[in-house]
Formats: sequence, C-alpha cells, structure tokens
Amino acid sequence: MKKTLAIAVLLATTAVQGQTQQDGLIAYENDKLVRATAIFTQLIQLQPKNAELYYNLGNVYATREKKDSATLTYKKAQEIAPTSAYGYLAAARNVLNANVADAGKPALIASAKTFIDKATAIGKEKELKIMQEAAYVYIKGEVKSTNAALEIANKAMLLDKKNADNYLLLGDIYTVINDGGLAAKNYDYASSFSPENPRPYQRMGVLFTQARNFSVSQENFNTAISKDANFAPAYRDLSDLYYKGKKYEKAKETFKKYLELSEPNSVTLTRYAYILFLKKDYAEATEVVNQVQQIDSSNIILKRLLGYSYCEQNKPKEGLASMQAFFSEIEPNRIIAEDYEYMAKLYFKNNKDSLAVDNFKKAIAMDTTKTNLYYDLGDTYYHWKKWLPAADAFQTKIAKNKNVTAADYFGLGRSYYFGKKYSNADSAFAKVLEMKPEYALGYLYRGKCNSLLNEKNPEIAKPYYDKYLELAALDPKANKRDLSEAYSFLGYYSIQKNDNAKAKEFYNKVLSVDPDNKIAKDVISKIK
Repeated sequence: MKKTLAIAVLLATTAVQGQTQQDGLIAYENDKLVRATAIFTQLIQLQPKNAELYYNLGNVYATREKKDSATLTYKKAQEIAPTSAYGYLAAARNVLNANVADAGKPALIASAKTFIDKATAIGKEKELKIMQEAAYVYIKGEVKSTNAALEIANKAMLLDKKNADNYLLLGDIYTVINDGGLAAKNYDYASSFSPENPRPYQRMGVLFTQARNFSVSQENFNTAISKDANFAPAYRDLSDLYYKGKKYEKAKETFKKYLELSEPNSVTLTRYAYILFLKKDYAEATEVVNQVQQIDSSNIILKRLLGYSYCEQNKPKEGLASMQAFFSEIEPNRIIAEDYEYMAKLYFKNNKDSLAVDNFKKAIAMDTTKTNLYYDLGDTYYHWKKWLPAADAFQTKIAKNKNVTAADYFGLGRSYYFGKKYSNADSAFAKVLEMKPEYALGYLYRGKCNSLLNEKNPEIAKPYYDKYLELAALDPKANKRDLSEAYSFLGYYSIQKNDNAKAKEFYNKVLSVDPDNKIAKDVISKIK
C-alpha cells in the first residue's frame, strides 16, 4: 500500500459537508471510523441539542478504543437531553464501560438497568430502534449482561416478528453467549426477512470460522459480498478465514480489498503487516510497519514485528535495535517464545554468541515443543567454538525431534570432530551418508575421522577420500579447500605405499586448486 495512513485520515475527514446521520452510520458499519467521527462531529455542530448524534459519536469513539473521548461524549448526550431515550442509553453505556472485578459487576448491571428501563419506556415499546440499541448496550461494554439483553430482544420480537434486525440482534447476543446453534438459527431468520442484507451472512461466516468449518464460512462471506460488494467487514472476516487456514496470499489480497473499502488505521494496518509477514513479504511488511509507526509510535507490538521482519531480511543491526526497543517496553507476561527466538537469531547474526545462546534457551524453556531450536542452539555453540556443548544440542535435537535430517547428524558429527571425539563424529557422519549417500562432505569427514583414528593404517580412510573426490571433483571451483585436503591425504598415502609417481601426481593436483600450498611444493621438490 503506497497511500500513507496520514493521507487516508485526511481524506476521511474531508468532504463530509452535507452528510446525514445515516451516512455516518454507514461509515461506522464499514469501519470508516475516522470518517464517521468527522460526520457526526459536523452534524453536532449543526444540531448541538441532538442527543442521538452524541450517542452515535460515543459509539464510534468506543470502537476506536478512545475510552476517554467516548465517556465524555456519552456524558454530553446525558447533559443536553437527560430524560431522552439516547440520554439514558448514553448513561448506561458509561456505567457498563467501567473496568471492575467480577464482584462489582452485578451492581453496575443493576445501575445500568435503571437507565435502560427508562429509555425503553420512553419508546413506549413501539420504537424498535431504541429497544434494539438498549439490548446492544448490555453486550458491548466492559461489563455485559446477556440475560438482560435477551429479555429486551425478546420483547422487541413480540412487537415485530418479521423484523430482520431483531433476529440479527438475537444472533449477536447468542454469539456472545457462545451458543453457535441459536446464533446461526437467528442469522438465518434475519437473512430470510432481509435477503439482500449482507450482515446476517457475514455474521454467519464468523460463526463458522470459529467452528473451523471453513468451507461453509467462506460460502457465507462470498454471499455477503454478492449482496453488497462494498460491505467492508465481509472482506475483513474473509481475510481472517484465509489467515486461519494459512492461505496467506488470499488473506493478503482480501485484506487489501478491505483496506480499500474501509479506512486504514493503526490497528488494521498492523493486521495487514502480520499477514504480509506470514506470506513472507518481509520488505512490504517492514514498509507498512514503518508507515504506521509514523502515526502511532507507541504501538509496542509493531516493534516486535519490525524486529522479526528485519531478521528475515538479514538486516541484523536494524532487527536487533527493534527487538531491544520491544523488550525494553513490553511487560514480561506478554513476552512469547518467538520473541526470545528472534532475539537469539539477531544476536547470532550480530556475532553475540553468548547472548544468542541465552535467548535460544529461554525460547525452548518457554515452549518445549520448539525442538527445532536445538539445531540453532547447536549452530550457535559451534560458531562460538564450544564444540561439545554444540554436540549436546544437536544430540538433543535428534533425540526430541521426529523429523531428523542429515543436517542434524552433520552438525553433530562436525561438533564431535572439532571436539576431538573422532569415533562419535564418525558414527554421526555414517548416519549422514545413510540418509544422503551422494553427500560429498560426508565422505570427506569420514575420511578425516578415520585418518585420525587409524594413523598407522591409512587404508581404512582411503576409500572415503576416493569417494569424496569422485563426487567433489565435478565442481573444483566450489570445493578448492576440501579438494586440497583430499589430494594431500592421497599424496601422503601414496608415499606410504612407496609410489612416488602417484604421490607427485596428487601433490600437483593440490597445487592446481591451491597454488600457494607450501607443503605440496616442498614435498614435490623432495620426491625423486
């Protein structure tokens, strides 16, 4: 996305002249929250005594998680029309938006009920809109009462059993209750009474996503889109479906469409950045994160994602700076195993091996299923030249992981080799060759191990060097150093067998890949 968040916000707050309350509600429903804020704010300037406008603006602020602004706006609705339906509803919203312990919730619900009863009484049980909104008050705040919401919703149903919004309301309440069957039943009724309304299908899609019935979920989202191709929430939730199904390309495409139809903000762009990261579009994810940080630098989670993305792009300095900033701000109980994992990888890439080891251990301790990290731990110890701890890590990875690879055994063998545990190393390299019979380095290292284990009997090591040359000589440029070692061994072996001509031939081959090899030159000068 090339359009910056700042431009999106500017566009959202302009061209609202002549907009109606219905326009504000449509913007709100389509997640154009800044635009909805602008519309309601301008309408309030024209109608400063309209409590309904303040109430709707308070709802927008609450959705934007601007709690202080929502509280003040609801209070304003109360002040200008204290005995109106929307004044009472606003008062109830403020009561139920309190963050209290469970013991204090019944008192708040009772207090809110006083206001809500007055709001519905003013409607004289004929104003369905007020009754529906009153029920939503009970399920949208910090403190909820689904029983009270159901009571009002059922009363509304008695007034009009063909009203689609009544069934939509019941579906929403049962969703909060976590009764998927009754929720789906009421959404189905809503769609039958309002067949062109996308909302029941979108809500049904969310239900089936939660139930992990992805095919039915996708069908409902597609139906919602067919009813209204500009209904943004359907694209948002369809993207979430693809996200959960690990179809990141489709998740990206669909969420991009959602952003086009809604309104980019720090929350939605952060979600988009995560999708890009999982799709492995690391550079684009970084671009989006940096864009959001220009508007909202306080978002700690973005520092995490930025660190991850820089690591995957092999930008260790930038990644480490981001992760260090993240760790300096995040609460300890919000740290996840992946945070330590990426911190470890970044320390490793910055040649800080001891710190990398510490963080790999923390990641493994936090999530014991991350057995693959024992390979990274072993690799870090190896880089640090802690040979035997490296071998222990590779051995643990092999013991704990069902999907053992030749690379695991090669790491184990190489660590044992430099730790001078040649017999253990040879056994590990033998396993490498069982799994990858044409792996040239496996033969080279078996030759190295056996030449050290059997110094008086080079015959044992020779077949491994021969096989290595057979495989590696096909690409001499890529294997110069190791070819030099193999040729040198076979030259030495030939001298032991009193075959000076053959020895001279092998040492000349050493010089063909390593022209400055002093030992080869010296040996050739002495061979007659």
